[in-house]
Amino acid sequence: MSTGQSGQRKHQETPQHNQVSKKKQPNSKATPSHALSKLHEMQQNLNRPVLKLKQDVPTRWNSTYDMLDRLLRNKEPVVSTLALLESDLSLESHDWIEIDHAVKVLKVFYDVTVEISSEKNVSLSKIAVLSRLMTRYVRQYLDREKSVPENIQKLCEQLISGLAKRFSLLESNELVAQSILLDPRFKKQGFGDDDKYQSAYQSLIRKIRMTSIEPMPEPMELTHTHAASPAVAAIIELDKYVAELHLQRKNDPLLWWEERKSVYPRLYQMVLKRLCIPATSVPCERIFSKAGQICNDRRSRLSSSNMQKIIFVNHNIN
Repeated sequence: MSTGQSGQRKHQETPQHNQVSKKKQPNSKATPSHALSKLHEMQQNLNRPVLKLKQDVPTRWNSTYDMLDRLLRNKEPVVSTLALLESDLSLESHDWIEIDHAVKVLKVFYDVTVEISSEKNVSLSKIAVLSRLMTRYVRQYLDREKSVPENIQKLCEQLISGLAKRFSLLESNELVAQSILLDPRFKKQGFGDDDKYQSAYQSLIRKIRMTSIEPMPEPMELTHTHAASPAVAAIIELDKYVAELHLQRKNDPLLWWEERKSVYPRLYQMVLKRLCIPATSVPCERIFSKAGQICNDRRSRLSSSNMQKIIFVNHNIN
C-alpha cells in the first residue's frame, strides 16, 4: 500500500551509497558493450551465472539493494574483468566491506517491501508491526556487528530516523490500530505501547456498540450476549476473541474470520471494514514494467490491440 511502501522506497537515496553508485560509472576507454561481453566471458570461465550488473533508480523500490546485491554476487568476475580491461575504475577492499554490510542491512527492507506489496493479502495491520521489526533489526545490527564502517553507521542512523518519521504515529490512527487488534495474528502483541492498545480496545468497543447484526444461528454459550446490553455484549465478544490463540503469521486472517463469523458476529462486521486489502499503485506499476519489456526495439511494430492482448494474457496466465 502507498503508506507502507513509501517507508521502504527511500532507503536507496543515501549519500554513502550514491558514492558506491558513482564508482561504478566507467571512465576507461572500454565501451560498455565491450566491458559487458568481457564480464559475461569471465562469468562463464568462473562457472558463475551470466548476469548483468544493475543500476539503482531513485523511483524504483529496493533498487539500491538490488544493485549492491548483484555487484556483491559478481565480485570475483567484476574484479577480474576490471583487471583484464586495465581500467582505472576499481573498488578497494574497504568498498567491498561496506557493500557487504549495506546488503545485510537493506535485506530486511527488501523482504518487507515484497510482503507489503502483496495484492491478495491483508497488509494494513502489518505496517506498524513490520516498521518496528525493521527498526529493531537495524539497531541490533549495529550492536551485534563489530567494526561497522562509518558510512554504514550513518546509513543505519538515517534508516532508523526515516522509519520513526514515517511510522511512529501509525498506532495513533484509529483505523490502523483497530485493524491491528482485529488481526488474529497480532491482537495485543501487535502494539508497541500498551496505552495504544487500550485506546484501540475502547474505540473498537464503541464501534461495536453501534453495529447492528443480522440474526444468525449461534453456539448456545453465546446466545445470552444478545439479551445483554450492547456494551456488555461487545465487551464479552471482544474479550473472548482476544483470549483465543494467535493465528500463525503466514496464515490468512480473512479465512480465520470467515470460519468464526457466527461466533463473533459483531466483530465480523467490523472486520469487513477494517481488514480490507488497500488499493495501491503496485499492480499498475507492474503492468507498466511488463509492457516496457514486451514492447522493445525488436517488437516496435506491435499494434496497441495486440499489445493489450499480450499483456492481458501474461498478467492472467496463472
